[in-house]
Amino acid sequence: MPSNLFPITAPYRTFTIQSKLMKSLYCLISLVVLLSACKKSTTEYPKLIQPLVKTYAPPKGVFRVDGNKLLDSAGNPFVMRGMNFPVFWFPTDYLPSLAAASSLGCNTARLVWNNPLKHQTSPTLAVLDTAIHNCIKLKMIPIVEIHNISDITSTVEIDSSVSLLTSKNFKMLIDKYKSYVILNIANEWGSNNEIWRDTYKSAIIKLRAAGYKLPLMIDAPSWGQNSAAIAQYGLEILNTDTCKNIIFSTHAYGTWDYRLTQYGTYEARIDKILNKGLCLVFGEYGSLYSTECTGSNDAPVDAARLMKACQDRNMGYLAWSWFGNDDKNLCYDICKSWSDTTKLTPFGKLWAYDVNGVKNTGKPASVFK
Repeated sequence: MPSNLFPITAPYRTFTIQSKLMKSLYCLISLVVLLSACKKSTTEYPKLIQPLVKTYAPPKGVFRVDGNKLLDSAGNPFVMRGMNFPVFWFPTDYLPSLAAASSLGCNTARLVWNNPLKHQTSPTLAVLDTAIHNCIKLKMIPIVEIHNISDITSTVEIDSSVSLLTSKNFKMLIDKYKSYVILNIANEWGSNNEIWRDTYKSAIIKLRAAGYKLPLMIDAPSWGQNSAAIAQYGLEILNTDTCKNIIFSTHAYGTWDYRLTQYGTYEARIDKILNKGLCLVFGEYGSLYSTECTGSNDAPVDAARLMKACQDRNMGYLAWSWFGNDDKNLCYDICKSWSDTTKLTPFGKLWAYDVNGVKNTGKPASVFK
């Protein structure tokens, strides 16, 4: 290829015959430019800042919440189809009802337990141990709840419940069955939404500090019926929890009267909470088929619609309650016997045999397989 087409070598030769002074000046200029570039580069590309939010590691070996879902200790989705049982009030009579309910498809048992500090005579923890043991034997998930502080606004009551739950013997009992148990901190506590929020945030911190990693269930305030409080503050409460393992529970009675419209439809109230990414269950509910109540608690709840709404959303429900309600609350008996399932009330038959009832939709947790 002719060299005259690419006269590259001529400038090179010219450069090589320049003086040493020019070469020194050139090197100096190059060095200044290089140093300036390095300094500029350091300014434009600072070190990466570590994120402030720590990576969350879900607890293992216990039931845990994943958004709207509840996962069992084997990591598989579990949907509660359950019942409330008055263990504390009938410490021997209640026992056959666990097997009776299980035979109908019940997969979750909310076990009524009271804070014994408020009773002169109380069942021993051996009674609760027996209840939990039999639930697991019958393939039902036990929810242990402290019941005797309903709608009380004093924070002392929650402190007392937390003291009971974190006491040595009580915690040893729960730890024995921790792969199956859910703790319901207090039944229907509180009326002021902000106090309810702050008190439960404090309770969660204390319970986690005591070593509990299993799910903590929190009832809505105002007799468990104020689902709006969960929608408003549930996420804030959840974010307080280092385990992110909170189940919220609302109870369907007075404000869930199917004739009332000011609170919104069942579906709208439920979705307002679920859309926050929270796990929600109905921890208690009554029925419009209940006709024997003589007290102020009588409120017709469209249980069939409520159960359908839960089924459509893979959401849990637990009816109140098997047997033993007082005269003012007889309408809430599911059965007229501790053991005979042929004596189900109209409410009981709906709970058991409706298309969305426990017989058709209740499935045991995978940990039992």
